Amino acid sequence: MNIGVSLWYSFRLIFHQRSGSYLGRQVRWGILGIAFSLVPLFVVSSVADGMIQGITNRYLEVGTYHLQLRSLTPQGIEGYERTREAVSRLEPVQAAAIERRGLGIARYSSGSSGVTVRSVPPDIYREDEGFREYLEVVEGRFNLESKNSAVIGEGVAEDLRLGPGDEYLLLTVKMMPGGRMVPRITRLNVEGIVSTGYRELDALWVFLPHETGMAILDPSTSTQYIGIKMDKPFEELERVSGMVRQLTGSDWWTLSWYDIEKAQYKSFQTTRSLLAFIMIIIILVAVVNISSSMVMLVLDKRQEIGVMKSFGTSPGDLVFAFTAAGFGIGLVGSILGIAGGMLVSVNINEIFAAVEIFLNAGAAGLSVLMRPFGISIHSDVDFISTVYYLERIPISITMWEPLIIGGATVFLSTLTSYLPARRAGRIAPVDIFRKQ
Repeated sequence: MNIGVSLWYSFRLIFHQRSGSYLGRQVRWGILGIAFSLVPLFVVSSVADGMIQGITNRYLEVGTYHLQLRSLTPQGIEGYERTREAVSRLEPVQAAAIERRGLGIARYSSGSSGVTVRSVPPDIYREDEGFREYLEVVEGRFNLESKNSAVIGEGVAEDLRLGPGDEYLLLTVKMMPGGRMVPRITRLNVEGIVSTGYRELDALWVFLPHETGMAILDPSTSTQYIGIKMDKPFEELERVSGMVRQLTGSDWWTLSWYDIEKAQYKSFQTTRSLLAFIMIIIILVAVVNISSSMVMLVLDKRQEIGVMKSFGTSPGDLVFAFTAAGFGIGLVGSILGIAGGMLVSVNINEIFAAVEIFLNAGAAGLSVLMRPFGISIHSDVDFISTVYYLERIPISITMWEPLIIGGATVFLSTLTSYLPARRAGRIAPVDIFRKQ
């Protein structure tokens, strides 16, 4: 039996089983087991990658910059400006901005809230493409032209019930000689409300003109630095950091986005790895089921194998045919699973929204039915809370991801099919016919 005939026989083993037979069901469940196990793995991988990338990009572009350049010696604004101009002339650097950041308390008639005060250049929203991409103006406009203007995060606006045109108070502190702290109150006008789509950031930020921030944020209780953006923050981080250090000398030190957010980034990666590990275990269980299906296939085809061997089929041909059948089951299951995973991934936001509506509607209907019995049912299903996650789940699917997942699954399916295939090759025709 040549290779072509072996492949034809393996195809027959998979697809030409009697409809409704136990063996046919075993083969089909082997394929579906692979497919159903790959769907959650692919969805978890693409969603986790998208969430990590989405949150990381917001921190890089709006929060920490790609690099922060901080002074080790006292510097006036002129020193910061000279250094900023020199750094901005480096070829890989897209933009450089001076920022002072500190803490304060925002107060309005509705209450008060702790905030992170960020004094930035008035033209940052216009000049910084990354800043503009990940910071949406939801109300008003991003306008810091007036020294009393302010742009606040959506979370701050919701907590204090502020809107464009409202005036509120910002409390900061000033350090006096002897270490005494004196409160300072500044009246600010809300020009706009912005959102990154990530509540952890939106709940804190208050943007002020740099001049105002320099006046109300004491150097001893705030941080001033030059925020640097580059063309490729992931690939060229070390190279650009080295160029900046060489240019600025020992009076300055650099902090990368990874240095600042390392703990959170590691936490994201660990969570993703744990989820992927659980999904891989599910795949291994499905692959072992293929091995069981192949054992049953060999037992069912013993007589057929005996006839083929009596006509000169070699053990190697039979091993190849049954191993190819395992390969085919893994291949078909992988194609179905990856296709299903892609379909679910690209529609994950709509799927979650539909399920939430269904569950909440069901809970509301059940609450109406149980009300005469004095039983109250409250349900507010929210799969992706914006307090902890992005408002919309971003999806990241790379070209190599389906190939790696599918290739690994097919390899494991083929490997686990080899032992049952060897058993088929060792069957002696005389033993089979003796038992007839």
